[in-house]
Amino acid sequence: MRPPVYVLIAAASWFCLDTIRADTFTVTTTNALGPGSLYEAINSANAHPGADTISFNIPGSDLQTIPVGDTGLPEITDPLTIDGYTQPGAKANTLSTADNAIILIRIDGSPTGSVDHDGLIISAGDSVVRGLALTGFPDSLGLTGEALFDGTAIRLQGKGDNSIEGNFIGLSSNVSPNSGNSTGVAVGSSNNTVGGTLPAQRNVISNNNTGISIDPDASGNVIEGNYLGVDPSGAAALGNAIGVRINGTTTRLGGLVPEAANVISGNFYGIFFGSSGNANVVEGNLIGTDAGGTENFGNSMVGVCIYGSQNRIGGLAANAGNRIWFNPTGVEVANFDTDHPAVGNSLLSNSIFADLFKIDLGMDGATRNDLEDADIGPNNLQNFPVITSTEFLQKRTVVKGGFNSTPSSKFTLQFFTEGLNPSDSALQATKSVTTDANGIAYFDFNLRALPPDVVVNATATDPVGNTSEFRTDFAVQVANISTRAHVGTGNNVLIGGFVVHRPPGDTDHKKKVLLRALGPSLQVNGVSLPGRLADPTLELHNVKGALIASNDNWRSDQETAITATGAAPKNDKESALIANLADGNYTVQVRGANSGTGLGVVEVYDLEPLDPVNEQSGRLVNISTRGLVRPGNDALIGGLIVRGDDGENVLLRAIGPDLTAEQVPNALSNPTLELRDASGTLLAANDDWRSDQEEEITATGIAPNDDRDSAILYSLPPGNYTAIVRGNPESTGVALVEIYDLNSGH
Repeated sequence: MRPPVYVLIAAASWFCLDTIRADTFTVTTTNALGPGSLYEAINSANAHPGADTISFNIPGSDLQTIPVGDTGLPEITDPLTIDGYTQPGAKANTLSTADNAIILIRIDGSPTGSVDHDGLIISAGDSVVRGLALTGFPDSLGLTGEALFDGTAIRLQGKGDNSIEGNFIGLSSNVSPNSGNSTGVAVGSSNNTVGGTLPAQRNVISNNNTGISIDPDASGNVIEGNYLGVDPSGAAALGNAIGVRINGTTTRLGGLVPEAANVISGNFYGIFFGSSGNANVVEGNLIGTDAGGTENFGNSMVGVCIYGSQNRIGGLAANAGNRIWFNPTGVEVANFDTDHPAVGNSLLSNSIFADLFKIDLGMDGATRNDLEDADIGPNNLQNFPVITSTEFLQKRTVVKGGFNSTPSSKFTLQFFTEGLNPSDSALQATKSVTTDANGIAYFDFNLRALPPDVVVNATATDPVGNTSEFRTDFAVQVANISTRAHVGTGNNVLIGGFVVHRPPGDTDHKKKVLLRALGPSLQVNGVSLPGRLADPTLELHNVKGALIASNDNWRSDQETAITATGAAPKNDKESALIANLADGNYTVQVRGANSGTGLGVVEVYDLEPLDPVNEQSGRLVNISTRGLVRPGNDALIGGLIVRGDDGENVLLRAIGPDLTAEQVPNALSNPTLELRDASGTLLAANDDWRSDQEEEITATGIAPNDDRDSAILYSLPPGNYTAIVRGNPESTGVALVEIYDLNSGH
């Protein structure tokens, strides 16, 4: 009699469950091969469909070493948990800081012959490795030193979603500096987790060439809660050459909760992003400290080195910032080659304390700001903000300054404190500014009350994630002065004066300048100015009035050299000359050929950048221009360009009545002065200098002599500016517009 149908169905169901149920295979010997070996257990698990477990019960209470250097281990092709904590006497970590795990199973790959193997190779996915020490999987080198084999303790490939937790990789629990690996964990698949937020999940991955390596095709991996480059106590360095190497994408290293923080310290490089390491996130880690976050275990080269793009180090969310302390350079962004530009890397909210540079774009030290930020390179060499004043008040700190970058763009500015102690390096505020059509944004922000013994510095991040360096050099110069006025005849020609000053003791160096006299090319908003000087001529005189050089029509002399400056006049009738000038006072006179009159411009360009280390190039410290002021478009207009990394403290003066004492006829009786930026925005104005800033202007020692003269004291961020002199009321007369560089002691 046949059994009922439901009995057959039940029996079939029981048979299927029996064939796919999870089994446990126990390792009972340290032998590399044979019954009870790890090799045999992996083979058995692979042959048994479904997720299985390998446990350990090897006789003995000490560390048990399984040598696989000559035999290797089978690739894991079916989901598997290998749990070293099943060995009697083993114990997972229970400490939030430090690691008291007792690991008694070591897989060692030290070969006795010439055969090299990886340790655990997992292609099945959905597997777990915990409670093991993995050591002795080294590089194999050829006769000429080339790497023939990259020994890896754990290699994840094929399917992902694996967990690597609670292991010692590159060391064992009783002998810390044991034989390391070429690579601790090589991640070639996706969505794996190395470590975790629980104490028992912490891996100690130290004493390797590379601690963790993420391959180019791997994405979505999580690395959290690990020690990389320190011993299990977290209080002694045991470095890798590279803590974490990331060539893949969308890796998350750390996290927003303290338990997710990795300690990445004591290595040569802490974190290294290759050129294909893009769109990864590094949050909340300790990079360069002990596990307690205070002691100096700096990575000996760089905390975070980035050759990839669109990576985020830190962030705007709470706890996203990393503590990057004690490394020679905190974060370095560099181009691997022109085909792999390192751009869009956001460096936000990190506490960085470094021996040399907090942030270095280009591996070349401090990068200077450039007007309108037109240069390119790592992170597009994003300009940094310039803080021109910091006022420490009882209830708040006021920071003022300016920012010059890409026009009409919104930027994220972050303000940090700096001091002698690492703990002084802290984010204080995040603000937004939008540049105008000329790339300028000014700021005036209130921060919380800060101690006066710290310095406030700032970074800027553009809309696509490029973060700037911090300001590290404090060099600034007046790089160009130009004055527009009506050029008459006799005493009413346009006369520009300037002073070249060098540091004491330098008697040999000459300041290289370009002088220009413009007329035919003068325009405003693309429209030629009416009444412009048709054919200007240019003369350079020394302090005694002796003629040094002259020019009429710039192509007639020095054409090649002038063209090479990039500032050649646009019209052949305009004048220009290059001069190398010693320390002293000089004047430039602009006349019209054949006694012509009209609107003209005199300009002085500093052709030498200011060297912040050895300022031998000198400075243009005082520039003044005398011209005829008339109503309307014939005001006396002085322009200047500030270039560098700091605010330029200047005193602007409009002098009229004082000229009478010098027997200058027709002196302007009551000049007014306006200071405007490149967009025409009024920054400051003055009529009668004692009416505002009297005490500060007097303290400079160069206050005007007549109360009717005008003056403005201002700290200018790098950019283009104009000083406009008019008569009050609208009147005609000869006046001086003057600019004193107070940074150099004028």
